[in-house]
Amino acid sequence: MLIEFRRADRSDWTKISAFVSRNYGGYAKFKHRERFEWQLQTDPYSGSLPYVNSWLAISDDKVVGQIAIQPGRMHLGQTQVDFHWIVDVMVDKDWRRQGVAQQLYKSIYESGAT
Repeated sequence: MLIEFRRADRSDWTKISAFVSRNYGGYAKFKHRERFEWQLQTDPYSGSLPYVNSWLAISDDKVVGQIAIQPGRMHLGQTQVDFHWIVDVMVDKDWRRQGVAQQLYKSIYESGAT
């Protein structure tokens, strides 16, 4: 099966929501749209970025994996450093152990977003 790895955009929410429900159901009660939008689109560090800080693995027009990065800021002495940390590492149960997460990590790295 063909799989596409790409950065998410705002129109992907329906696919992401279906993926989370299909794989995590009630265990993902904090993975709702409002949290997704705030954490990955409108939080104080992202502002109003034109993209979402999430990368997707898509097969047959369905999300089969997702890794997001949340921006942050730390202070090292007098130096301010912006950074990201990885959140929401999720892979569809039927796609695990096939390198999906590794390819998502690689996509984030290659984007320069780390």
